[in-house]
Amino acid sequence: MVTDVPASNPTRQAAILLASLEPESLGPVWDRLDAASVDALTQAMSELDQIDPDERERVRDQFLAEAERRLRFGFEDLARLDTDALRDLARPEEADLWAVALAAAPRALTRRVLEALERPPSRSEPLRRALARFRRVRIDQAIDAQREIVRRAGRLHDLGRITLPPPPPNRPPFNAPSGGSSP
Repeated sequence: MVTDVPASNPTRQAAILLASLEPESLGPVWDRLDAASVDALTQAMSELDQIDPDERERVRDQFLAEAERRLRFGFEDLARLDTDALRDLARPEEADLWAVALAAAPRALTRRVLEALERPPSRSEPLRRALARFRRVRIDQAIDAQREIVRRAGRLHDLGRITLPPPPPNRPPFNAPSGGSSP
């Protein structure tokens, strides 16, 4: 009997993904899991032959699409987050980090972040003060701050607290060659 994997069954989805890995890649994954998770995944993996092959492919494709979305998400893409997601990401206690990151960002992105924090008005004040203090920063500091914010956005996305927008259609895939001529 072949069955479909319910979208809400993360253990079976994880089992499908683990079964797709090379054997040498499994060790580090198993090492990070607790005993109960190992037992649940082992049980789910033993039942994989009962899952429709099309469903297994769909789960792998969803995982790869999500991984690509994370890899292609950049700091400028924050402008495409909805207001609630920006509010969740740009916490007032991290105003200095945001000010350093925004010092090297397009003005439109700075405006977008400030607009998202306008309600209540007091929420944007720490960032406004930090922006006044950090008008000039070293580019490497700004890039590091931007990377940290993008990592945090990815973690919030993984936790289901925000949704990362898909990459714009005109952005090349992350593994596409950049520039140059073809041979």
